[in-house]
Amino acid sequence: MKKMMLLLSLLYSVNAFAFENPCAHKNCTFKEIEAYNKANYKTDEQILREADEKEAEMYRKWVKEHEEAQARADALPKYVYKPMGQKDNCVSRFYKKADEIIGDTSILYIDVREIESGKCTFEIKLMAEEMCDYFDSFSSMATPGSPGVRLVVA
Repeated sequence: MKKMMLLLSLLYSVNAFAFENPCAHKNCTFKEIEAYNKANYKTDEQILREADEKEAEMYRKWVKEHEEAQARADALPKYVYKPMGQKDNCVSRFYKKADEIIGDTSILYIDVREIESGKCTFEIKLMAEEMCDYFDSFSSMATPGSPGVRLVVA
Protein backbone atom coordinates (compact mmCIF):
# COMPACT_ATOMS: atom_id res chain seq x y z
CA MET A 1 0.00 0.00 0.00
CA LYS A 2 2.84 2.38 0.82
CA LYS A 3 4.46 1.67 -2.52
CA MET A 4 1.18 2.40 -4.30
CA MET A 5 0.81 5.70 -2.42
CA LEU A 6 4.34 6.70 -3.33
CA LEU A 7 3.80 5.69 -6.95
CA LEU A 8 0.49 7.56 -7.18
CA SER A 9 2.04 10.63 -5.61
CA LEU A 10 4.93 10.49 -8.03
CA LEU A 11 2.72 9.98 -11.08
CA TYR A 12 0.30 12.65 -9.92
CA SER A 13 3.07 15.18 -9.42
CA VAL A 14 4.19 14.83 -13.04
CA ASN A 15 0.60 15.08 -14.37
CA ALA A 16 0.62 11.49 -15.67
CA PHE A 17 -3.16 11.10 -15.33
CA ALA A 18 -5.44 11.97 -18.19
CA PHE A 19 -8.07 13.70 -16.08
CA GLU A 20 -8.58 17.16 -14.72
CA ASN A 21 -6.41 17.77 -11.70
CA PRO A 22 -8.71 18.32 -8.67
CA CYS A 23 -5.81 19.67 -6.68
CA ALA A 24 -4.51 22.16 -9.23
CA HIS A 25 -4.96 25.15 -6.95
CA LYS A 26 -4.37 23.52 -3.56
CA ASN A 27 -2.51 20.62 -1.99
CA CYS A 28 -4.72 17.55 -1.67
CA THR A 29 -4.42 14.71 0.73
CA PHE A 30 -4.46 11.09 -0.33
CA LYS A 31 -8.03 10.72 1.00
CA GLU A 32 -9.21 13.62 -1.17
CA ILE A 33 -7.61 12.01 -4.24
CA GLU A 34 -9.24 8.66 -3.36
CA ALA A 35 -12.61 10.33 -2.92
CA TYR A 36 -12.27 12.07 -6.31
CA ASN A 37 -11.29 8.82 -8.03
CA LYS A 38 -14.13 6.93 -6.34
CA ALA A 39 -16.66 9.54 -7.47
CA ASN A 40 -15.43 9.38 -11.06
CA TYR A 41 -14.84 5.63 -11.28
CA LYS A 42 -16.74 3.72 -13.95
CA THR A 43 -17.06 -0.01 -14.05
CA ASP A 44 -16.39 -1.99 -17.21
CA GLU A 45 -20.13 -2.55 -17.50
CA GLN A 46 -20.81 1.20 -17.43
CA ILE A 47 -18.13 1.85 -20.05
CA LEU A 48 -19.57 -0.87 -22.32
CA ARG A 49 -23.12 0.43 -21.83
CA GLU A 50 -22.02 3.97 -22.76
CA ALA A 51 -20.19 2.64 -25.82
CA ASP A 52 -23.29 0.67 -26.89
CA GLU A 53 -25.48 3.74 -26.45
CA LYS A 54 -23.08 5.85 -28.48
CA GLU A 55 -22.93 3.21 -31.23
CA ALA A 56 -26.74 2.97 -31.29
CA GLU A 57 -27.01 6.75 -31.58
CA MET A 58 -24.49 6.82 -34.43
CA TYR A 59 -26.44 4.04 -36.18
CA ARG A 60 -29.73 5.97 -35.79
CA LYS A 61 -28.04 9.03 -37.26
CA TRP A 62 -26.68 6.98 -40.18
CA VAL A 63 -30.12 5.45 -40.86
CA LYS A 64 -31.72 8.91 -40.83
CA GLU A 65 -29.10 10.29 -43.27
CA HIS A 66 -29.49 7.20 -45.47
CA GLU A 67 -33.28 7.58 -45.58
CA GLU A 68 -32.94 11.26 -46.50
CA ALA A 69 -30.47 10.44 -49.27
CA GLN A 70 -32.75 7.67 -50.55
CA ALA A 71 -35.69 10.07 -50.56
CA ARG A 72 -33.66 12.56 -52.62
CA ALA A 73 -32.66 9.78 -55.03
CA ASP A 74 -36.28 8.62 -55.34
CA ALA A 75 -37.38 12.16 -56.13
CA LEU A 76 -35.10 12.36 -59.17
CA PRO A 77 -36.71 11.71 -62.55
CA LYS A 78 -36.30 8.15 -63.70
CA TYR A 79 -34.99 7.15 -67.11
CA VAL A 80 -37.51 5.22 -69.12
CA TYR A 81 -36.34 3.39 -72.22
CA LYS A 82 -38.53 4.07 -75.20
CA PRO A 83 -37.81 1.93 -78.22
CA MET A 84 -37.58 4.17 -81.26
CA GLY A 85 -37.41 1.49 -83.89
CA GLN A 86 -34.85 1.28 -86.66
CA LYS A 87 -33.61 4.64 -87.87
CA ASP A 88 -33.55 4.97 -91.61
CA ASN A 89 -30.78 7.35 -92.58
CA CYS A 90 -27.76 7.20 -94.84
CA VAL A 91 -25.51 5.87 -92.07
CA SER A 92 -27.70 2.86 -91.26
CA ARG A 93 -28.26 2.16 -94.96
CA PHE A 94 -24.49 2.35 -95.61
CA TYR A 95 -23.65 -0.10 -92.83
CA LYS A 96 -26.42 -2.48 -93.92
CA LYS A 97 -25.17 -2.57 -97.55
CA ALA A 98 -21.51 -2.76 -96.46
CA ASP A 99 -22.31 -5.75 -94.22
CA GLU A 100 -23.78 -7.51 -97.27
CA ILE A 101 -20.73 -6.68 -99.40
CA ILE A 102 -18.00 -7.78 -97.00
CA GLY A 103 -19.95 -10.46 -95.16
CA ASP A 104 -18.88 -9.17 -91.76
CA THR A 105 -19.72 -6.38 -89.34
CA SER A 106 -18.59 -3.31 -91.26
CA ILE A 107 -18.84 -0.98 -88.27
CA LEU A 108 -15.60 -2.54 -87.02
CA TYR A 109 -13.71 -1.40 -90.10
CA ILE A 110 -15.43 1.77 -91.35
CA ASP A 111 -16.44 5.07 -89.78
CA VAL A 112 -19.51 6.67 -91.37
CA ARG A 113 -20.90 10.13 -90.54
CA GLU A 114 -23.88 11.99 -91.81
CA ILE A 115 -22.86 15.42 -93.13
CA GLU A 116 -26.18 16.77 -94.26
CA SER A 117 -29.62 15.32 -94.60
CA GLY A 118 -29.16 12.27 -96.80
CA LYS A 119 -25.42 12.81 -97.42
CA CYS A 120 -22.77 10.69 -95.71
CA THR A 121 -19.01 10.41 -95.70
CA PHE A 122 -16.98 7.34 -94.76
CA GLU A 123 -13.44 6.66 -93.66
CA ILE A 124 -11.70 3.30 -93.57
CA LYS A 125 -10.02 2.75 -90.22
CA LEU A 126 -6.22 2.53 -90.32
CA MET A 127 -6.14 -1.09 -89.15
CA ALA A 128 -8.59 -2.21 -91.86
CA GLU A 129 -6.36 -2.17 -94.93
CA GLU A 130 -8.19 -5.18 -96.39
CA MET A 131 -11.28 -2.94 -96.71
CA CYS A 132 -9.52 -0.98 -99.44
CA ASP A 133 -10.47 -3.79 -101.84
CA TYR A 134 -14.09 -2.74 -101.40
CA PHE A 135 -13.40 1.00 -101.73
CA ASP A 136 -15.17 1.35 -105.11
CA SER A 137 -18.31 -0.31 -103.76
CA PHE A 138 -18.30 1.94 -100.69
CA SER A 139 -17.69 5.05 -102.84
CA SER A 140 -20.89 4.38 -104.74
CA MET A 141 -22.85 4.50 -101.46
CA ALA A 142 -21.19 7.50 -99.74
CA THR A 143 -18.53 10.12 -100.23
CA PRO A 144 -15.04 8.98 -99.24
CA GLY A 145 -13.38 11.17 -96.68
CA SER A 146 -9.89 11.42 -95.27
CA PRO A 147 -8.93 12.16 -91.66
CA GLY A 148 -9.57 15.82 -90.99
CA VAL A 149 -11.08 16.44 -94.43
CA ARG A 150 -14.64 15.78 -95.53
CA LEU A 151 -15.47 15.49 -99.19
CA VAL A 152 -19.05 16.08 -100.27
CA VAL A 153 -20.49 15.34 -103.67
CA ALA A 154 -23.35 17.70 -104.47
